[in-house]
Amino acid sequence: MAATETAPTLPDIEAARALLDGVARVTPVYRSETLSRLAGREVQLKAENLQRTGSFKVRGAYNRISALTAEQRAAGVVAASAGNHGQAVAWAALEVGSHAVANQKVLVFDFQNSHSVDLHLFRGVLGEDFLGEFDMLIDNAHNLLCLDDSSAMAADVKGPHIALMAPARTTDGMPALRSLIIAARLSDGTRPVRLKLDSGTNVSFLFYTARYMPLELLASTSLLGGGSDRAQRPVSTMPLQDLQIGSLELPRVSFFTYADSPKGLSRTSAYDGLLTLGIFRRVFICHAHHFAVFEPW
Repeated sequence: MAATETAPTLPDIEAARALLDGVARVTPVYRSETLSRLAGREVQLKAENLQRTGSFKVRGAYNRISALTAEQRAAGVVAASAGNHGQAVAWAALEVGSHAVANQKVLVFDFQNSHSVDLHLFRGVLGEDFLGEFDMLIDNAHNLLCLDDSSAMAADVKGPHIALMAPARTTDGMPALRSLIIAARLSDGTRPVRLKLDSGTNVSFLFYTARYMPLELLASTSLLGGGSDRAQRPVSTMPLQDLQIGSLELPRVSFFTYADSPKGLSRTSAYDGLLTLGIFRRVFICHAHHFAVFEPW
């Protein structure tokens, strides 16, 4: 198989420089006394460690991704790197995309393989552990998690603000950690339900539906499912529900529930079920003002 090499032309380089103006930082050049002495001549170092993501590789990543068509961007970008180039591609994908942030001050992580690594850590990252410190953008379309403590993303993300429910107080009367719990209404529900946004599960789940849904809605067949304690319990599928979260309406959302009432398994008083974040293309959480913005697929 023949390989084809196409070297960039001078107009290509000049076009890339113009494109990167205001995107890549203009990093300083410093004289190195040590290297100058060793080389016997003047040695200057370009401080690209001060560049965004810590290396010069944002230049090529941003230039290439900017040249993709909308259809190509929608298909996603793969970087065969776990180092500087991978970080640069993740940053450039966010910067070029619809949620580009001016004066970027956002940490970007690739969480594509987080489910196979540690579910509990993954839940903690997107849960109350970080909620008091960072705004969060969970981009399922590109497998990106973005943490921001500068409020830069909050000014950029558009959409209805869905209030996070106030936390219950602990037994000693102190406020509990704020969780990612929202109020929602199901098409077959008799009252609003409290759903905890869950990044560590690929299905949505309801607890003890007899409290807020007709019993006859339970499916006659059941499956075995495992919880965080790895115990296997019979679960049933619910009829597809039209889910309303504030002004946002999601048709035909799938939920599972317990097929029976396992002995010794107490129902939490804080929320009625789990809502997987996988049903959204993007989710933005604002910690300062306690609201979420959901972007459906």
